[in-house]
Order: sequence, then structure tokens, then C-alpha cells
Amino acid sequence: MICDGSSYSFDGQSLSVAGTYYDTLIASNTCDSVVILDLSINSTYNNTISDGICNGDSYVLGAQTLTAAGIYTEVFTSADGCDSTVELTLSIISAYYDTVSAMICNGSSYTFDSQSLTSTGIYTALFTSAGGCDSNVLLQLGVNQVYNDSVSANICDGETYTLGAQSLSASGSYSEVFQSSDGCDSTVVVDLNVYPPVPTSANLTGADSAFVNDAEQYNIDQGSTFNWTVQGGTILSGSGSSSIIVLWNNAGADSVFVTVYDSNACLIGDFKMGVDVLMATGIKTFGSKDLNIYPNPFENTAIIEFPNSDNLSYKLSVFDIYGNVVRQIDHI
Repeated sequence: MICDGSSYSFDGQSLSVAGTYYDTLIASNTCDSVVILDLSINSTYNNTISDGICNGDSYVLGAQTLTAAGIYTEVFTSADGCDSTVELTLSIISAYYDTVSAMICNGSSYTFDSQSLTSTGIYTALFTSAGGCDSNVLLQLGVNQVYNDSVSANICDGETYTLGAQSLSASGSYSEVFQSSDGCDSTVVVDLNVYPPVPTSANLTGADSAFVNDAEQYNIDQGSTFNWTVQGGTILSGSGSSSIIVLWNNAGADSVFVTVYDSNACLIGDFKMGVDVLMATGIKTFGSKDLNIYPNPFENTAIIEFPNSDNLSYKLSVFDIYGNVVRQIDHI
């Protein structure tokens, strides 16, 4: 047997192909001897392989100890004595060092390698990568709070309170689970109070006709908070109360308007009174029909006459258009 690529000498021949060969030899006694050769060829092997090792490890190829990536060859002798060449393409697989961050909700856990983690901290673990090499992973774990809040709320009768997906209209205690911006559930408990019903009506009273420059009083008989609006006049006093004094400035179809709330700031309603304001041509008299003022109108002076058969004492007060006393005479 010879190795592929080598030759065998037989009877002056250099044989390199498997087969049966004959050679006749003449012995010293002149007798022929026939030699039969069965020649076989053993193959030599040329193998190409690829492999990888982890960074820091070594690879043994025959007599070589390899630690760097590259292409290496080694000649081996097989069992039948023939040389075989192996070509190795060696690669180095990197070890990974990763840092990851994770957040969990308070009360839950995070599984990291074989650890079940529930607290904020920095943790490490050693994993085997797809290439069979160790990888170190550093975990930065944070824990988000879960909030449980209690609030009190008040609404007016007939109103609703929205709590998450709930629309509430009756007094009671209600809860709703919300998801916070960090993804953790938070429970909110609301103690809801519904105020008693407000009065169904209110009376707005006062003069529904007046002259320009008249000061009139207007009243509302319900409520605790009042927002008055006057068209064609000026509020002289009482704004914010249940009674106001209005100085009418402009002739025409004017009005008094008030929005009324109860003591719980619940709306009772909006109320309006139309006021017909006329242009005055003189002094408008009030009270006794026996009271005479002349001339009327007047510029600087006027005469006021009234009966006093009982000889009573009277007081005369003169007001300007703003309600201020400009002249007062006692004991008339």
C-alpha cells in the first residue's frame, strides 16, 4: 500500500496506480519464480474547517496552540501512515458586556437570570451567548411607586362627577384604578357629596318703569351669591348683595339681570326684569298727591307746598342724581 501521490518501485517500474502486477524472477537454481504484487492506494486527506473560540480561550491544532483569529494549517499522519492536511479558519467570539435598565411597579418582581428582584438596585448575571461564550449583563433596576389617593368632592344636585369611566351623581364612596405615566396602577377613592337641591324659583322685584336719573331699588329673595348686570343704568350700591340701587342713565327698554347662587355655589338661576326708562321733564313726585312743586321743571329755585293741618314737623332732603344728600332742612 502506498499513499496517494507517492510511487512504488517494482521490477524497475515506478507504480502509482492500484492494481495487480507480476514479476518473474530466475532463481540461482535456474528455476523461475513469479512475484505477484497487489498494490493499493491509500488516500491523503485535505480538510478545510472553520471554528470559533471565546475571547481569552485557546484552540489546539496539532502541535499548535492558537489564540488569535486567522487561517492555520497542520499536517497529520493517518492510521494508514499517510499525511493529511487540515486547514483551519479560526474566529474569536467576543464576550459581551451589556448594561440594561428596567422599571417595575412596587409590589411586582423582575426575573433576571435565576433571580426574582423586587428592590431598586444594580445587579449582575453571567449568561452564555449563542456562540457559547460568557456574557456579563449589568441590570439597573428601578421601582415605580403605586399611589393610593383619597379625595373629597362636592357637586350640586343634578350635576355629575366623572371618575375615570364612571359618571357619578349620588353621594357615596367610589374607587377607580388608573394607570400612571410610568405604567403602574394607582387607585383613587373619592368621597362624593351631593348638595341638597336649590330653590326652584326666586322673585326679582323693583320698579319696572322709571325716569332718567331716577335711583331705584331692586331685590332678589333667594340665594347667597349674586352677580348683577344692568342695561341702561349704573349700580350705585349693593353689588354682590341681594339688593341694589340702580341709577337709570338712558331712556329706552332697559333691564336688570341677576345670576343667583346658593351658599354651596350651586346655581339657582338667571333672572331678568325689563325696565321702561322714560325721559323726565321735571320732578317726579312720590307719596302724597297734595304735594306741589313749582315751577316744574326749574333751574335754581323751586317752591314746595304741602298741607300740614296737624302741625307736624317734617324734614326735607334733596339728593343729587348719585344719591348723595346735597341739601337738608330739619323741622319744617
